[in-house]
Amino acid sequence: YQRRVREGLIELCWSSSPSKRPDAKSVINSLVNFSIANLDARKFWTDNFSSLWILEDVSIDRFFKLLRMKYPDIDQNVYKTLEILFFRDWTDLTMQSTLSISKFNHITNIFGPCFLPKYRNFLLDLCNSLDEVWFHGDIDFDTMSKRLAGRNPGTFLVRFSSSVTGQPLTFSFISDNWTIENRRVELLVGDDGTFTYKCSGNFCASLSELILPFSEGCPKSTNPV
Repeated sequence: YQRRVREGLIELCWSSSPSKRPDAKSVINSLVNFSIANLDARKFWTDNFSSLWILEDVSIDRFFKLLRMKYPDIDQNVYKTLEILFFRDWTDLTMQSTLSISKFNHITNIFGPCFLPKYRNFLLDLCNSLDEVWFHGDIDFDTMSKRLAGRNPGTFLVRFSSSVTGQPLTFSFISDNWTIENRRVELLVGDDGTFTYKCSGNFCASLSELILPFSEGCPKSTNPV
């Protein structure tokens, strides 16, 4: 569908009739619509970074200055979590100085519009786990497989999910049969800020509760200790 819409926009831009060609603002808004899937996230980006340069990267200072203006009462640990989600490079654990529209779309596709106040309690819980040895963040399936390869049953890691909206985390572990198993973790967030995780039919109030049955967190390296 989006491909057909993009092709339609291109055709309009190349129309032989100048009156049918969209103006710059319409083109920019269309590009944002293509670039950000979540409606709340799309509105946030359009409302706050609306200019002819809307597809440029946003600096970390500008992003958080805006959030503090909009939500001045949010806990500092919430900002810390958002900073890590939107600006950390999980391949080398460095922090980036800018946020691209594609990265913004990627994170809000995974976690939803997590900058909204109703996500506060979830972000506070996530903050407790982000620097744990077993929290590997935004890694792909191949990287996960390499990091778990050769480790003992009960070894686990938590990573971002890559394909299922509403299930932002994946719990990966070595089973008793020495095979890697993966469990999607669904996030349920209420308008009142309450939240819970659902994994394999079980409900958990925190990530620490989710990992209780497992013995050993997997380090962020590919070689077993």
